Amino acid sequence: MKTTGSTDCIFNLLRSLRYEYTPTEVVDRLREFPQQEVLPYLRELTLTHNNDAISARAIDAILQIDREFGRSMLLELWVRPDWEWFFCYAAIEFGDDAFVVPLCQILQNSHDPTTRYMAAIALERKGNLTAVESLTHALDDPGEDYEGRKISEKAESALIAIHTRAGNSEN
Repeated sequence: MKTTGSTDCIFNLLRSLRYEYTPTEVVDRLREFPQQEVLPYLRELTLTHNNDAISARAIDAILQIDREFGRSMLLELWVRPDWEWFFCYAAIEFGDDAFVVPLCQILQNSHDPTTRYMAAIALERKGNLTAVESLTHALDDPGEDYEGRKISEKAESALIAIHTRAGNSEN
């Protein structure tokens, strides 16, 4: 990864996040750099850095700086098992209808029950009628997330939320 003075500063900002700066302060500082350097560098960090925390901070910063660029990156990353959980997490805030099918596939296919639970949370908040079949299958999922919360119960609440939204949009 080729670095410049700017990219070194960007990396140091991400590394100091949570210790010296809040996420908002980091994004405000990143906006001071030339955006033609910031976004490609953050993308490269997201895709290649060997520290998951740095990668997650980089994509989070991208989403704050340029929502559409970040959303398109997320839609590319969800197919990588190591990014499924973060994809579900980010979909809660940044997702829309384009995220529903990937979330359904994660809910149906992820080997990690915590990730499946997170997909159900995201579908509860952002899902539409497209998700009904996947969520109905998840009613039989015996898995629990790392805190012991049942995937089947979250799938049920997601179905209720989706049907409520669909009913409200018909009025």
